Amino acid sequence: MHIKISGHHMSNSSALNSFVETKLSAIADKYFKNAVGADVLFLKERNEFIASLRINNGTGDHHIIKSNASSYNVYASFNIALGKLESQLNKTHSKICSHKNKFIDSLPDKECTII
Repeated sequence: MHIKISGHHMSNSSALNSFVETKLSAIADKYFKNAVGADVLFLKERNEFIASLRINNGTGDHHIIKSNASSYNVYASFNIALGKLESQLNKTHSKICSHKNKFIDSLPDKECTII
């Protein structure tokens, strides 16, 4: 999965980049092993850091899942946004893997295991 990390009004450290890559790839691989890519944007506004996450789930239906969070710490804002993103990925995964859904054939059988 390709992860693009950028920042506005701040510089990203290598520690922040590696933290984001490990956490985000672990969450994405948990729900969608064929996720195409993710965009992570960090903004600094006054005293707050805003983390904005977007991920393409890679199922072929072109769904982009987004989450945003703000905090006084850049790592905390990313963790909050990642928690929101994980709940949305879980919801999307369960919708795709339900037997009533017509997109069940778009994923391999191993993708629709119960998490």
